[in-house]
Amino acid sequence: MKKLYYILAVLVLVFAGCSIINPPLVDHSDTVKHYEDFVIYDFDQSGFSGFYFKADGTGEVISVSGNADLIDFWFNDRDYTAPTYMSPDGDTTVYAYPDTVDANTTYFYTITDAEPESVMTAPDDFDDIISATVENDGWYFLLLEDGRYVKMHVTNMDTDNNWAEFEYWIQQDTTQFFGLEE
Repeated sequence: MKKLYYILAVLVLVFAGCSIINPPLVDHSDTVKHYEDFVIYDFDQSGFSGFYFKADGTGEVISVSGNADLIDFWFNDRDYTAPTYMSPDGDTTVYAYPDTVDANTTYFYTITDAEPESVMTAPDDFDDIISATVENDGWYFLLLEDGRYVKMHVTNMDTDNNWAEFEYWIQQDTTQFFGLEE
């Protein structure tokens, strides 16, 4: 009987050690929502140039004017050397908000991996970057002011940079993982 207890104790320690060394992976994909076919227009074009993410993960293209407290980013090609997604609080010279408005802060990270669609973990540090150059087929991570992470893909863009179409995945559990936690 002592041998059986000894073998059982060894097995428990082995399995416990495996769990500590290689803990089970957590899959966060069930809390990721995907939305597509949004078109956002350059600031000087007719059409909405701002975008905001609602609490339920859905998003809406809206006017920058009058919605400073809602938008999470906006599109501007007119005032920059390249088409740019910009955090609303980061552009006080081009589109200044009144002192009474606390604009959202959105951080951007451009995914430069060879296969950006397979990158499933947002970076730990966004280096306080509040804008990103918009490119056709570009991939980006966004960190919203409310702590949620977004993976965005520009699916189409006109040659004059007047508009960009995109899709996004938003992580609703406020982790940086869009698949397995690694």
